[in-house]
Amino acid sequence: MFRRTLILTALALVVMASGATGQTWKSHTTAKADGFLVQEITFTPGSIDTANYLDGAAAFVNDSLIFTSPAFAVKQAWTTMSGRAFYQTQDTVSIIDSLGYLLQSKFESPYDSTWWTIATCAKFDEDQMNTVPASADIKAFWDADSIGVGDYFRLQVALVSSVAGSSNWRGEDVSGVIPFNAVYRWYLMFVHKGNQ
Repeated sequence: MFRRTLILTALALVVMASGATGQTWKSHTTAKADGFLVQEITFTPGSIDTANYLDGAAAFVNDSLIFTSPAFAVKQAWTTMSGRAFYQTQDTVSIIDSLGYLLQSKFESPYDSTWWTIATCAKFDEDQMNTVPASADIKAFWDADSIGVGDYFRLQVALVSSVAGSSNWRGEDVSGVIPFNAVYRWYLMFVHKGNQ
């Protein structure tokens, strides 16, 4: 028993010393009156080991690291979706300089595997997310019943490297651990405007 505890403690110390942490997603839904729903999504990239990225199959990683949020459901009809990104904690340790993201939808069914892109945000300066939030807007509009575009949604986020003149985060012979200390937050508002 003591030996097993000692081994587990040693492993925990190695992990903490390496600074390696996986990315985490948090999602929270708030339903308001009059068909108004807010989905808040928080993303912490943590430390990314690019040697394990794309199942470890790539010797080089291009200028974007792409992450996908857990799916969430929107069971009510809506006519307008508006989204905005902010940073809760600004990244100060990595070579990231911009982000891009898109919202996808599908039906919450084991028989539907196709994700359709319904709104996109081209890459924008990470430093200006909070000072110029309009640069991070995404919007979607549906004239008819929005349930027709699916009731299951997810975000795809691209963290883009700032290395000038290079399309790679690292070379094959360079350590693949990229630290991130940012925490990003999205507010997605699904609103049903009725006959307005």
